[in-house]
Amino acid sequence: MEIALKSFDERRRELINKEKEHRLDSNEQRILFTIGGKYAIAAATINDIRTREWDTIWSASQSREVGAPFLTSKDIIKSSKLYEIIQRMPKGGLLHAHTDATLPLNDVFDIVHKYGANIEICSTHPLTAENLDNGHAKLQFRPTKVPITEASTEIAASMLTNDYKPGMWCNYHQISTLFKDSKLDDYIHAQMLISAKECYVTHNTMGKIWSKFSNCFSVLAGLLSYEPIWEEYAKRLVLNCVDDGVGYLETRLLMITEFFYDIECNLRLTRRDTVLILLRGIEAAKRTLQEQGKVEQFYGLKVIYCTLRFLKPEEIWSSMMICLDLYKEFPELIKGFDLVGHEDSSEAYTLKAYLPILLRFQELQLEEFGDIKVPFVFHAGETLGDGSPVDENLYDALLLGTRRIGHGYSLYKHPELMKMCKERGVLVESCPISNEVLRLTGGIGNHPVAALINHGVPVSLSSDDPAIFQNPILSYDFYTLLNHSTKTNLATLKVLARNSLTYSLMENPMKERVMRKWEQHWDEYLDWIVNIMGSKKELYN
Repeated sequence: MEIALKSFDERRRELINKEKEHRLDSNEQRILFTIGGKYAIAAATINDIRTREWDTIWSASQSREVGAPFLTSKDIIKSSKLYEIIQRMPKGGLLHAHTDATLPLNDVFDIVHKYGANIEICSTHPLTAENLDNGHAKLQFRPTKVPITEASTEIAASMLTNDYKPGMWCNYHQISTLFKDSKLDDYIHAQMLISAKECYVTHNTMGKIWSKFSNCFSVLAGLLSYEPIWEEYAKRLVLNCVDDGVGYLETRLLMITEFFYDIECNLRLTRRDTVLILLRGIEAAKRTLQEQGKVEQFYGLKVIYCTLRFLKPEEIWSSMMICLDLYKEFPELIKGFDLVGHEDSSEAYTLKAYLPILLRFQELQLEEFGDIKVPFVFHAGETLGDGSPVDENLYDALLLGTRRIGHGYSLYKHPELMKMCKERGVLVESCPISNEVLRLTGGIGNHPVAALINHGVPVSLSSDDPAIFQNPILSYDFYTLLNHSTKTNLATLKVLARNSLTYSLMENPMKERVMRKWEQHWDEYLDWIVNIMGSKKELYN
């Protein structure tokens, strides 16, 4: 029996090791356990902290389990030592984030209060206590150059009573002043995000949660249409990314119409102006980072031009032409094209439905530039479907040469497509918390990202719309994977972070320069873990 048990153990170990060879991080795991040193010490330190926190803050006695729903666990996560380690980590790039839903809402409110005298607000209901408590009022914002007067103050005051006529615009600063507490801010804040109650109780179907999700954007959109706010927003976006260990950002920028107001509140800014203001904000952020001694931690920002997948083909084509015009003027900024919106909606077009214009977009670039300068970076497979038209967007995305796949939630059901991703180097921008909040999964425990990693599919982690989902900027997504998956360790995190740069739309020599910087920052990160977070050096003597 002893011989039989020994034989079984050997065969079991061989089988496990054979399977591990398929993993995305298999080579990095070999490096980790070969070179040892501070890399191994840092990895062991993280594993030890994770194990201890499993037995303490995540124990059954604490009424929380590892992998519990994110929105009900966020406060526990934020107080954990493991989260502190993740937040400090140089994460490389954030490849999948929508511009208007990336900056934390506290920063958004700071900006709004700064420019509140130039912002108007309207509502579907009077802002009485009853309507606020019941969530009846729906708010919109717009810039205005109407001066504050005694008459406008009276109009604003009516908004707090049943005399208010829904849809009437009032000065935000005046409304805010009339509230004696922060209740208005709290209410507006709630309209811009998805709460735990909404996610898990009141809006617990995909249709309901997407309705709430869309409403969040309608509130944010008006705020960002004012030149000074947009510039300040861009600046703070960069600063927040750097603070969370994200040095590079490829932001998905939706510019459907020319709706931007200039500093004098005149509705006259073009999409070109929008880009120029964005660039001003980036430069302002660089100056601040220079003052803080952190400018080396910012690698750059690129734009993936987006339009909505609900538009008619001729409207999509018009957006494509605008995108190419912007690329010609800003070739170092405009780097990709995508279609966004609820992929599983009955109103959304499939990629196949757009096929003629998508192919023509590529042909036009080959004719004009001799190469594809603005590649597709498609959302695809953000669905629970299996063989549905939305699920089959994955086939079309890959056949159209998408450089990456946004979400790719249903990709794990397609062995041939996973093989194509590996062979062609097509990375999946996996967004675990987004997929949970939008009801594709109950949590990280049954999210397909682990399956993709185990199959060796190129993956990076992204946060999608972190302002709305309450997972700024990227640390929470890394934490959820590390804390739940026993197979995930420091080597896995390194591969995921490095992938975000390797599969970025940067070109050489910029990419080579950024990769060198990131490797340096990673080495400094290992020193920090070993020296500050505690050493397990005795295990490797």
